[in-house]
Amino acid sequence: METDYPGWNATFMAQDPISAISSDKAGVPVKHDCNVPGDGDADRLPIEDGITYLSRLSGTAMNGPGPENCGRVSCSYNSAIIWCNNNNFYKELQWKQIADAARYESGRICADKPFVEGEGDTFLGLKVKGHADYDDGWYVVIRGDWC
Repeated sequence: METDYPGWNATFMAQDPISAISSDKAGVPVKHDCNVPGDGDADRLPIEDGITYLSRLSGTAMNGPGPENCGRVSCSYNSAIIWCNNNNFYKELQWKQIADAARYESGRICADKPFVEGEGDTFLGLKVKGHADYDDGWYVVIRGDWC
């Protein structure tokens, strides 16, 4: 078909409403926010388990056009990982990208209830939450949620 219609595939793909899949690493977010109204703390251990789970998935995750089109991709013990699409087109990501973004955010240790020495495990007992926004129109949320 390329010989009969040179460039047809590039033209066809340029009209695809689904964005190209980015590299398999999320990179560093362009914006990080710990203080999103209404977001409660999550426990770090279930978040770390969710990150491990997501990083082992093959294939891709897709969210429909936004703005603010979000899907919960992991939740246990009332601690959720959510990814959102702010683009006006479908967004597809590798699961590892979502896991990397959640890993970055969980390392920020944003929480309403600060860690107090002697209360729980010094690492796994921490509370975490936050949003990590990326320049190609998506973000990851870590927060408390019912599950």
